Amino acid sequence: MMVVLTLIWSLGAFGNVRYGWLKSRPKKKYAIKTMKKAEIIQSKHVDHIENEKNILARIQHPFAVSHSSSLLFVFLAFNF
Repeated sequence: MMVVLTLIWSLGAFGNVRYGWLKSRPKKKYAIKTMKKAEIIQSKHVDHIENEKNILARIQHPFAVSHSSSLLFVFLAFNF
């Protein structure tokens, strides 16, 4: 999955929220939250992040939740 990340909208303790899109769907825009798993584990906040991910995955809304081996990505549909 190729992702284009542009403007940083917000900075947090473990990562940031950026404006972006999937290369395969450039017209569909997202607010993409990225977090560094190593920092989450080191600071012992894994439970909080897992709860956030699980809540977003369960709600009936066109959110997509995805992750990689070193980063956690949360894709939130963004419409102008």
